[in-house]
Amino acid sequence: MFKGIYKQTKNLSYFLIGLATTIFMGLISNSPFFTQINNLIVDRFQGVNKAREEVVIVSIDDASLQEVGAWPWSWDMIALLLDKIAENEPTVLSTDILLLETREGRDVLEKVVLENKDVPFVFASKLVDSTIIKPDITADNLYTGFVNFSTDIDGKIRRTYVGNIFPDGTCEPSLAAKTFAIYSRSDPDFCGEELNLRNITANRAGDGSLIFSYSDDKFEKISAKDVLTGKFSRDTFADKIVLVGSTAVDLRSNLNDNFFSVTGQALPGVEIHANILNSFLNNQFHSEVNAILGISIIGVFNLISLYFYKRTRSNKQDLIIFFFLLIGTTIVGVFLFEFKINWGIIFTLLAVITNYVYMIAYKYLTERMQKQFIEGAFGRYINPKLLEQLERHPDLLKLGGERKEMTVFFSDIRGFTSLSEKMDPNKLLDILNTYLGRASEIILKNEGTIDKFIGDEIMVFWNAPLSDPDHRTKALKTAIEISDELERFNLELENELPHLYIGIGINTGDMVVGNIGGAHRIDYTVLGDNVNIGSRLQGLTKHYRAQIIVSATTLEGVDLEALNLDTRILDRITVKGRKLAMDIYQVFERSKAHEQKKLWYQTGFAAYQAKDFDTAKKYFRKLIRKYDDGPSKLLLKHAHIVAKLPGWDGVWHWEEK
Repeated sequence: MFKGIYKQTKNLSYFLIGLATTIFMGLISNSPFFTQINNLIVDRFQGVNKAREEVVIVSIDDASLQEVGAWPWSWDMIALLLDKIAENEPTVLSTDILLLETREGRDVLEKVVLENKDVPFVFASKLVDSTIIKPDITADNLYTGFVNFSTDIDGKIRRTYVGNIFPDGTCEPSLAAKTFAIYSRSDPDFCGEELNLRNITANRAGDGSLIFSYSDDKFEKISAKDVLTGKFSRDTFADKIVLVGSTAVDLRSNLNDNFFSVTGQALPGVEIHANILNSFLNNQFHSEVNAILGISIIGVFNLISLYFYKRTRSNKQDLIIFFFLLIGTTIVGVFLFEFKINWGIIFTLLAVITNYVYMIAYKYLTERMQKQFIEGAFGRYINPKLLEQLERHPDLLKLGGERKEMTVFFSDIRGFTSLSEKMDPNKLLDILNTYLGRASEIILKNEGTIDKFIGDEIMVFWNAPLSDPDHRTKALKTAIEISDELERFNLELENELPHLYIGIGINTGDMVVGNIGGAHRIDYTVLGDNVNIGSRLQGLTKHYRAQIIVSATTLEGVDLEALNLDTRILDRITVKGRKLAMDIYQVFERSKAHEQKKLWYQTGFAAYQAKDFDTAKKYFRKLIRKYDDGPSKLLLKHAHIVAKLPGWDGVWHWEEK
């Protein structure tokens, strides 16, 4: 009963916690807090993207400002810088410099663009609300691209937009995308969803952006000062993508050109553009897992992790699985990142941690319940060492019905009812408790399970809840030790009450062991025909006046000599409610007197079975005269009866319990 309820509750709990964890992950998947944490984890994988040699940055750095003068430079100076670069025939020349207002030197700048007609120029434009502001210069080889960045909630730049489509249908590409389109000789007039450069299928995020990759490598960089003074080789720019932008600290501060990469490093805008362009060149954009698919995968993962937790048997195994799942989750995240998939690692890790904490708490509570159940069911009735073993390994306890070979033991004080009518109740109860306490100690010492006390009767069984291959031997040993203890007990109380006698019946056979009872009380006990036989054998001890009667099956395989025990067959009988005949035996400690008694009784019993009743009576009378032998008295009486029965089969049929 307990096992069934426990198992159903346990399986339902696994399902419910898996479902609850999945729902929880779904609820927090769009949470800014957890999203930022996940970004921080995924950001750690960044940097492996190689910096392409085709990208060269012309840096307006501190040395350039000292050489030329403070920013802003005149357009004449910017025109001179671009002209010197264009002379060396780059594939495309892009500027991260906003040349939006009309200033002196405009004509010179436009002339430089027109004179270098074989070099495509990409000038910076800027998105302002729903409009685009472009340089006031026109040339067939001049293009524009916006330099606005999309920052995440933590201020870092992880994504870019290929282009921006305005309400009127016009479109402006980003600086990096336009530059790459020209370099790769794709359609220079592309925009928005039409981007398909070098057969690159953009892994767009849900908002249409591209998640690009950063590189830990340094892009080739040359100071604008060196370009203006001619301190560079022609190969520096030939057939390259040249990006011109500010990198000076003061300059960037003045122009609000401070940005943050995924590592938290401050980068100038031109280097952000270089990393975006590098992602185009390496086709290194990442996709995000669809939310529904991601939650479904986490749901399956939850059930799998809980399945493994369910099968563990110790906290150490749980901890090993926990760390294995943590490491495995991280490895899977890195593996997916290599395939350009940004997995929600934080949510999977949270699921691992949540499931682990749940399982620790759940197992603690259920193990506590198990322990309380085991202690409640067996604490007073089995050996403390066995109880400890059960508590450490509750799986050894097969709660619920189980059929197995067991040995059952019944013990009863003879004449106790009549004795109780003559004694003070309190005194009688004290004597009974003392005797039962001593008997219980012997039973528990021999690893028996006390089923119940019924007044002065004790019911015990072996080989459950824990298996015990020596159950027959231990039952016999218990019977002898209780008999000896009773003799000592009688000596102690010889002046207080009459001599006490007990009868012990033992039987071995298949029995059903498990829980019986209702919703408010259950008992772990044994049932079956062989249990009834054990009870009947105990009842027969008063008829045979034998202290210990056992069935033949109990003696199978027992080393009686090692126990210093001997037996004699008492009778061949059937008990009430059973038609199958069985041999029953008396068990006693070895002695010279018992050897003679056994020899005479066996001779007489053999004659009794052979219907040689005269010989049988002769031996039974000898035993009665010399030993006052109880079994001989009973069989002498039976011999007179069965001698008159035609066709007697040698079996005495007991109808009494």
